[in-house]
Amino acid sequence: MNRFRCPCGTKLKTSDETTGKRVVCPTCNTWLRVPRSDSYDTVARKSRRQGEQAGGRDAARAETRGRILVAMAPGPDRTWMETTLVERGYLVIFADDGPQAVERIRQDKPDAALVHVKLDGLSGFQVVQHVRDPMNPKNEAVWRMPIIMIADKLRGRDKQYAISIGANAFLAKPLTPATLCARLEKEVAKDTSHRP
Repeated sequence: MNRFRCPCGTKLKTSDETTGKRVVCPTCNTWLRVPRSDSYDTVARKSRRQGEQAGGRDAARAETRGRILVAMAPGPDRTWMETTLVERGYLVIFADDGPQAVERIRQDKPDAALVHVKLDGLSGFQVVQHVRDPMNPKNEAVWRMPIIMIADKLRGRDKQYAISIGANAFLAKPLTPATLCARLEKEVAKDTSHRP
């Protein structure tokens, strides 16, 4: 694992295979060259090809498998999810609570979001409702973005409700890397195939 910081201060972690490649900082949209480093004390160099715009879903996807927002309180489960996604080539963006999740989804326009049911401020269900509201112009670019909800336990009513308000999938712990990534890849591929 490469651990490093963007000049803006954002801590990033990527797989060893990304060393020397370019990624986009999810906070400031600056192109960075991934250093070989195991410390967040290392600051990555900015890297921008002539005539190229920083940021954007297509640009980020060119160097990674996609940008994934993980809306979950800090802790062991989030650390496991980060490691699992980074090892498979995803760039991970975090939101610690519901309001921050809505803001980061609208601002960063990730390729997909993994949203825990229990979040402070707004529940995971409320996050989905806010993002799926077609009448809100702030949702124009993210309205169809895949959202996978995560829960500590599988309850039939929760799953049915999540799907009815617009979640693409509902997964319950314990999760395995195979289950999580297979579902994520399916939803991201489905979303990509419908884009113009």
